[in-house]
Amino acid sequence: MAGGDQYEVINVTDEISSSLPTDLQLQLAAVKAEMQSVINPVTGELEKLSRILASLPAVAALRHIHNRLAKAPFSTNVDDLLDHEMMTLAFVVAYCRVIEGGNGSSGVGRRQIPNHLRQAHQDIIDARNQRYAHNDGHYSVDGSMIIDFVRGEFKVSVQSRMGYYVRGANEWRDLVDLVEALTIERIQKQLAKLKLKTRREWSFASGPAPEWAEQREDEAAKE
Repeated sequence: MAGGDQYEVINVTDEISSSLPTDLQLQLAAVKAEMQSVINPVTGELEKLSRILASLPAVAALRHIHNRLAKAPFSTNVDDLLDHEMMTLAFVVAYCRVIEGGNGSSGVGRRQIPNHLRQAHQDIIDARNQRYAHNDGHYSVDGSMIIDFVRGEFKVSVQSRMGYYVRGANEWRDLVDLVEALTIERIQKQLAKLKLKTRREWSFASGPAPEWAEQREDEAAKE
């Protein structure tokens, strides 16, 4: 439905359609037939688009996690240290999910990452594989068992060292920006292919950005 420049989309299921007046049923059937005649020849392109769109929730989560990490308080207080560890873990997992997550990945690979960001990219992959997914001797973590012998008794303790990028590495924001931009670019390219093959307009519906994303854009503009 349309009113001026305002549009309201109403989804009509087959169950609802069958209860409509006959003339409306015929109109809906004609629209459906036209739509199918356009869509059927481009099912392959639509499947590719669907795979890209499946990555958007993960990309949004990555942006949100980085936004929280970049503003996190940091001190030698144990609670702050563990909060930092928690958000760093979330960022590393979210990044690797977007890059390597199968059907839910963005399709962004190492070859698309500029040279000055490749080491930061690899550092995240290594942290995921060696520190968070497995205890595999990542350089940022070290734990040593200490045995004290006091008055004929053995006392066991552990000495741990955990390294952090305070509020994340400087390059992480650039990586998030890159992944987001490349994902949107892939969507637009796929829509352009659909327009070329169907000779119909295709667009991607998107709502307003969340408040935290708008704040991030304002901060970036001031830098």
